[in-house]
Amino acid sequence: MIIRNMPGSAGGGFELAFQRYWPRENNILCATTRAASYSPYPQCLSIKAARHGRETFGLETGSATVDDHVYLILNGSRPYGSEIHSQRAVDTFSIFFRPGLAEDVHLCLVATADELLDTPHVDAGYAPEFYEHVLDHDNLVSPVLRYIEKTCRSGFDDPEWYEEECRFLLQKMLQKQLQMSDRIESIAAVKRSTRVELFRRLLRATDYMHASYDRPVALEDIAARACLTPHHFLCVFKQVFAITPYQFVLRKRVAEAQRLLSGSQIPITEIGAQIGFESRSSFFRCFCNLTGRSPQSFRGARSDSPAKF
Repeated sequence: MIIRNMPGSAGGGFELAFQRYWPRENNILCATTRAASYSPYPQCLSIKAARHGRETFGLETGSATVDDHVYLILNGSRPYGSEIHSQRAVDTFSIFFRPGLAEDVHLCLVATADELLDTPHVDAGYAPEFYEHVLDHDNLVSPVLRYIEKTCRSGFDDPEWYEEECRFLLQKMLQKQLQMSDRIESIAAVKRSTRVELFRRLLRATDYMHASYDRPVALEDIAARACLTPHHFLCVFKQVFAITPYQFVLRKRVAEAQRLLSGSQIPITEIGAQIGFESRSSFFRCFCNLTGRSPQSFRGARSDSPAKF
């Protein structure tokens, strides 16, 4: 099922519509809106993206915000709500994977050819678990996600095509999880359980930075989100991401500045203030350091280019 218009608020038939189709097929929400609000409701394994604005998801453990630069994976049977409040229309895109599909794809990734010959049926009792935190768009998951969205927005409706592409996407999502496991091993802790817990806390902090980059963000506040002391957080963050939290926030701001310079006519000084820089000079200096050119030069070269996904 493909939904190209935002469904009514939770309680107005939204849950019943999804319950009707969940057991049989994948469901895709591909819509554009300025305002939407849904109360928490248990849903299927899904992946979320947004363009030209933000969508915030309320989770049991906090909140996560997706925008042009990040996507979010949420596990099945977890209740969550979502909100969009924007002066400009936001393109929201979600794929809800039907029950059993992730198990089938995961089995083919972890089992040998001999084991697959002897396992004609998927064990529906095991479902792969994803980290429920926003992730930067990448060269693994994002190209497939963007391709499906572009096709969906074109009006194409063949369910068999979407079935195959959803399988390819799930494979990339699972491979991304394996890459993240490699990052966990970079943490200097003896017990793996400690490394995993520290990594989860770091992701909690990056969720906060992705949502708060456009206002002053202090190290103490970020560390508090991870429930770590500021210096411990700083050291572990540097081990895992090879940059400091301050550099992480600056890169996020400049990425958003590039999007606004390419896709809008907002005055450059106003863009700097909008993304969290306290002065014009600090914005220009940071932008030049990270991109090698001034905001004016970037806008002139990219004025006819689409905004980065």
